[in-house]
Order: sequence, then C-alpha cells, then structure tokens
Amino acid sequence: MGNLGGSKFLVVDALGWADAKDDLFATALSRIDPLESGETYEVVKPKTGEHLPETVEEIKQYDGIVISGSATSANDELEWIDKLSEMIRMIASQDKTRLVGICFGHQLVAKALGGSVLKQDTFILQPERIEPLSRLWTDNVSGASQLLLESHGDQVSLAPPGAEVLASSTTAKIESMAVRSVKGDRRVVAWTLQAHPEMQAHLLVDRVLSRVANQMENRGQGAREQLLAFNAKDACFMMKAVKSFLVSGWSNS
Repeated sequence: MGNLGGSKFLVVDALGWADAKDDLFATALSRIDPLESGETYEVVKPKTGEHLPETVEEIKQYDGIVISGSATSANDELEWIDKLSEMIRMIASQDKTRLVGICFGHQLVAKALGGSVLKQDTFILQPERIEPLSRLWTDNVSGASQLLLESHGDQVSLAPPGAEVLASSTTAKIESMAVRSVKGDRRVVAWTLQAHPEMQAHLLVDRVLSRVANQMENRGQGAREQLLAFNAKDACFMMKAVKSFLVSGWSNS
C-alpha cells in the first residue's frame, strides 16, 4: 500500500450531518487501517462555509482528498458547489494529489469536468452488484464484481471528456470513473464511485430510508430488511482499495 507515515488527507464532508460525532469517511478509513505515525485527516464542511483549497499549491499540501456523499444535488446552483467544482478542476490539472469522489462526489467530478448528471425516476437505496468494465479497474482494484451499498436519487448520465468508465450496475451504467491528469505521464488523479463503501447499513436505515421511501419503488417496502442483511465484506475490501489509491495511486494500465 505504500508508507503512510506523514501522509496528509483532506475529507470534504458534503453530507454535513449536524449531529454526527465525527466524519464518516475519515472514521471508516482509519477503521480499515489504524492511523500510523504522522498520518492525519483534516475534515472540512463546505456547506457551512469552511475553507476549501483555492489554489493548486494548497491542493498539493495533501496526499489525497475525498469528497463524500451529500443530500444536495450536483446540479444545484450553490456557491459552495461552485467552489468545490473549481477545486476538482484544479486537481485534474496537477499530478501529485489524488482525489476519491463518493456518490455526490462521483457526480460532481463528472459535472465539473464537462459530463452530465440526471435525476432518476426512483431513488436507489439497496445493495447493488458492481461489475468491472475496464482493465484499469481489474488491474488496480479487482477482477471480481463487488456488492456495495447504494443511496442516490441522481446518477452520472454522461462521463466527462477523457474520463474512463470503470464499472457499471443494473441501476447505473456509470458506477465508477477514472480521470487522468493533463500533465506528465497522465496518471490517474481521480477515482470515483457511485456506491458507498464507507457507509454502514444501519445509518442508511436510520437516517435515509424514511426520508426517501416515497421516492422508491413500492415505497421502499422490504428495504429495511434488505439493508440490514447486507454483508459488508466487499465494502471493507473496497475501502482498502480506496486507501491504497489515496496513498500510492495506480499503475497506468
């Protein structure tokens, strides 16, 4: 995975659950692999006006940046989304700092770089099997499909120019993308996932299901049982892959 000593990561918490004790993504990353000496996670909540990196130099202070999920749409015209979109474009212009985008983060990367995000007819809240489409995925993540939790009312309908679609599912043709830097050897600087490998199923039941049930097929009937029966083995595997990418990057397949 590479040496984590001294690694510095930024988690952009776009979810912003006000009563959350800590950041879900930073907590999940450190739960998979305990913090090593000098490894730090900073958390910024842009919805409350907290500062995002505004220059390439600020971005390069971090080894990796994560953009979390959000109840906000990537299509919403909000100042903090505009600032986050500009940060994404700056990350794509350099070749040091790597970005992982999850759900909303996945969609905003697509939107910021020239792709499209559309609202779905129904809200997806269920385990979904993610099927690899690309050698870049099979060489750097896994040759097998992964069963992961999904929670989204929007999805990427068009990948941005130059992005590579890595995986799909029955409910989203673009489940994952890779974006290469425009500099140097054009290494992958952004990896995005529609799924939520960081999210525990009981949180989706407790915090999301009641809010979106009327937008789901059959008004979410049976969703609670399906979610709570979810086996998180593949999610743990995927979180290890996320951390590996943030620390060491990928080979340029």
